[in-house]
Amino acid sequence: MEYENFDQLKADVGLAKIEECNQQENSNFAEMEQNGQPLPEDIRKMVYNGEIRYARLLSNVSSGKEELYVLMKISKDLNLIKIFLGVSLTIAIVAFFLSIAFGG
Repeated sequence: MEYENFDQLKADVGLAKIEECNQQENSNFAEMEQNGQPLPEDIRKMVYNGEIRYARLLSNVSSGKEELYVLMKISKDLNLIKIFLGVSLTIAIVAFFLSIAFGG
């Protein structure tokens, strides 16, 4: 479906949770589709091993806060990368000076 990859990305970064529907709900949603009725907004049609199932997309963050959440997550990840690079650079400089002092 058109939403499947985007929904999975939202779940991967913690913006949403994908919860599979139970057997009764799967039957109800399949019947709705056969009757030409649209699925509810939070229901997604998924195909698992050739079997059609339905899943509910539960948002962990209100839609107005998604952008802020993603920006904060990116900022956190960049901060971790900055710390890692700083430690790596420090180790490289110390190793360089040690190799000069004891190697030559």
